[in-house]
Amino acid sequence: MKIVAEGIEDKQQMDWICAHGADALQGYFNAMPVPAEELAAALKAYPDGRPRG
Repeated sequence: MKIVAEGIEDKQQMDWICAHGADALQGYFNAMPVPAEELAAALKAYPDGRPRG
């Protein structure tokens, strides 16, 4: 089972969550909401989910 922490809004929360074993996190700290069109374009740009470089 994987643990995903939601609602992370600052570095202090991220550090605490990471120290307590979360596998992934999401929230305003790492990505602000974007319109659907922007998300679709980003997903097409990175088909494997990872930026090149």
